[in-house]
Amino acid sequence: MQPALWTNMFHLLPMEQQMEELVAAGFEYAELACEMLVDPETKRPSAAVAERVRKRCDQSGLKTPQYHYPICTLNPQVKYPKFDPDMLTEFAHASEARREFDIRCAEELLAICPIVGVEAMVVHPGGVMGWANGEELDRIWRLNLEALRRLEPLAARNGVVIALENMGNVGQRVSFGADFGQLVRLIDEIGSKHVGICLDTSHAHYMKIDIPGAIRQSGHRLVATHISDNLGSHDDHLFPCGGRIQWPPVVAALRAVGYQRLFNLETPGENRCPLDVIRLKTRYARQLLSQMLDSSGK
Repeated sequence: MQPALWTNMFHLLPMEQQMEELVAAGFEYAELACEMLVDPETKRPSAAVAERVRKRCDQSGLKTPQYHYPICTLNPQVKYPKFDPDMLTEFAHASEARREFDIRCAEELLAICPIVGVEAMVVHPGGVMGWANGEELDRIWRLNLEALRRLEPLAARNGVVIALENMGNVGQRVSFGADFGQLVRLIDEIGSKHVGICLDTSHAHYMKIDIPGAIRQSGHRLVATHISDNLGSHDDHLFPCGGRIQWPPVVAALRAVGYQRLFNLETPGENRCPLDVIRLKTRYARQLLSQMLDSSGK
């Protein structure tokens, strides 16, 4: 497993400088944050922006085999004065126009992922707002299948795997994909090595899921990770050992299923501080990952 950190740890800096900070802290690998392949002016996926990111990666020596599809829709028609769950990207949205926009963005991003060496694009499955009854659940299931069957051929042509992230809840509703069984069944129905699972340990922990058990259930389908900790009730996004997850069994389970990709920190709970403190935390994070992963395997 390769120790990695998502680029937005350095959200206070311009995108290009974020990569240099990671390398200075000792990281060789990173997950590109959502905005890294999006033009800040047009708010659209951009091959030109990807080329600039690739150039800076080449200069710094940073490798970026993982990318997170935008969490909030890029659709300019979706505007709220403050955050609203309806702003989230949604492959199972009730509006066909909204679904089409978000799927089209995924197509555009899959096409430019090879520019920056992305091998896994992390995506939230549709159904983030949950369901009220069996009919709604069936609809969410069908729309996820439709979206993935449309995206899978493009992912295959570009050598990218779509990594479906295990989710949490919104209010009192459990999101589709919080249950690893749903993800496993969905991926098996697609039947392609270009669709897999991204393990989010923080989501799993506050949803009271047995993380080592979920890893073993995911097995060969596990293709990406979002590693963070929490105190058991909220998605705190802390560094490992900052919350209540027991990490040795998690690492052991990853090794047991043969997972060899990024052990990637997604820890926005750690970057709400001055830049100098973020630099110190990032160096600590690299040392922490070495300690966690430095046992009998890599």
